[in-house]
Amino acid sequence: MTTPALCDAKDPLAFGGKAVQLGEALRADLPIPPGAALSVASVEAVLAGDAAVRVLLAEVFSSLGPNLAARSSVVGEDSSLGSFAGVHATVLNVVSVAELVDAIAVIWESARSEGAIAYRA
Repeated sequence: MTTPALCDAKDPLAFGGKAVQLGEALRADLPIPPGAALSVASVEAVLAGDAAVRVLLAEVFSSLGPNLAARSSVVGEDSSLGSFAGVHATVLNVVSVAELVDAIAVIWESARSEGAIAYRA
């Protein structure tokens, strides 16, 4: 696995709408904060405890530094069908790889909350 550069997020089915739109902004040389995008497969690997993806997250954390904001980019989010603004969790001030793993789990769970399911319907 390679470090997931945000500018490489092009497929909304793999990365979600928010990451793809941020990737487009980067490719257009618009000023946005540095970041990374995890694919759906990478998130599933994090949740399964995959060691290789832990190495990937350590690279991401090392390149971006502490006090990260972990945000959702769920497939279907920020699309023509809905914005999902405020529906999924955001975890601020992530200061370690372990906290990043926990943040990813919190965000994943928030996409399966009663409110998120109702919004999607």
